[in-house]
Amino acid sequence: MVAVVAEDPVRALKACRAAWGRFQRVDVDGIEDPDDGEGEAPDPFGDPALVGGQVLVGLDTRRDLEPLPHRAWACLLILAEELRAYGCAPCSISSVVMLPGDEPEAVGRDGRGTPASHRRPEPGEEVQESMDPPSWLPAFHRVERPRVGLPAGPVPFVMVVRGWVFAWDPQEGLLTLPGREEEVFGRVTITWECLSADGTVLHYERAARPDHGDPPAGCVRYDLATGQKRLVSSGPDVAVAVGGWPRLRHDWRSEPQRLVIVRSADEDPNAARALPLTDQLMGDLSGPGAQFSPDGTALLTSHAGAEGHHVAVTDAASGTTHRFEGVQASGSASWSPDGTRCLVSWGPQQVLDVRTGQRTSLNGHRFRSDDVPGRGEARALGWLDDDGVLVRQSYGRRVRLSYQPLHAGVRFPILDLPTPGAAAYDAPVYLASQIVRSTPESVGFLGP
Repeated sequence: MVAVVAEDPVRALKACRAAWGRFQRVDVDGIEDPDDGEGEAPDPFGDPALVGGQVLVGLDTRRDLEPLPHRAWACLLILAEELRAYGCAPCSISSVVMLPGDEPEAVGRDGRGTPASHRRPEPGEEVQESMDPPSWLPAFHRVERPRVGLPAGPVPFVMVVRGWVFAWDPQEGLLTLPGREEEVFGRVTITWECLSADGTVLHYERAARPDHGDPPAGCVRYDLATGQKRLVSSGPDVAVAVGGWPRLRHDWRSEPQRLVIVRSADEDPNAARALPLTDQLMGDLSGPGAQFSPDGTALLTSHAGAEGHHVAVTDAASGTTHRFEGVQASGSASWSPDGTRCLVSWGPQQVLDVRTGQRTSLNGHRFRSDDVPGRGEARALGWLDDDGVLVRQSYGRRVRLSYQPLHAGVRFPILDLPTPGAAAYDAPVYLASQIVRSTPESVGFLGP
């Protein structure tokens, strides 16, 4: 249930009723079907009402597929559109049940449906309105279509579109990985832990239907250099530091689960000391739930337990752990290159300083959604340097990747990619953390 506060409450009520009538036509993927005059009667849930000078309207998210509430987001955008169309802007939209950190969302007069940002700089925070791009930043490049092929070296990221995997080769562009055609249609599961940190291996789970002549089921290791596929007995190590060691092993079959840092090839994983981390590993589905710091001395893990979500930062040598409540690890390159900060989220994304515990919000004026012709939310995928992150935004059937400085109100577009066969919001991008931190320019096009 949300509350709309506008200068003319009666006009706002009419706008909310118009929006509420459209909510019924939005499916779980956030797609609004055209009005053919023969649709179902609106669901009576959340019928707009004028109460105490504000309009209350319900957004029925009971059919949403967690944890990606595409329908709720689409309904909020529709509501903002109708409020503008009825001349109610400026106004504000807020949740009736406010959670810690929530603020009303301002709806400005400009734009075509994306609520305007409400965030202001923190007291004492310096925000530049303009700046020069970093020296490593490549020129903007738009890709019209992918081609089939294997990358010439480690890849900085892959994009997954309904089972198809597209790898980015900085010299050749967007590549459709060959040899996976028979596995795509509903027979594989590709998760946010699919790409190795060094950008050389793709892992995924294969299902099988023997009566259809499918290949054997199990965890598949796909070599990005050769295209060779190999069944392995178990999934990859949960996290691997630069240079291959240390590694995090996850015995999820034990009760409680057992997380072990194996420090060298000579160490017996069964004899290694288990970490004091027993809650389920769970990030925000944008990257691995466990990631080593760039120098391998610390481990970030993200957990879900009976008391809620939290992240833990563990010293790889001593096993000493510091716990930070109420957030999850976010992105597939969560650690800043200097190893002092991590991307986290619980709703809005934040930067967590692991030395002090201080959190800084990434939403608002820094992450505007008005620089591409669409409505997709701008989300940080991971760090490119100590001063900024790689941001993903979807619109139509395309994805825009940009460099976003943390302390400037500007954004530098790097790539614009197609998402063949699917809406762009259904095309996650996963980074190879070691590659993007060591060569951030590789996320752009460097070819002739």
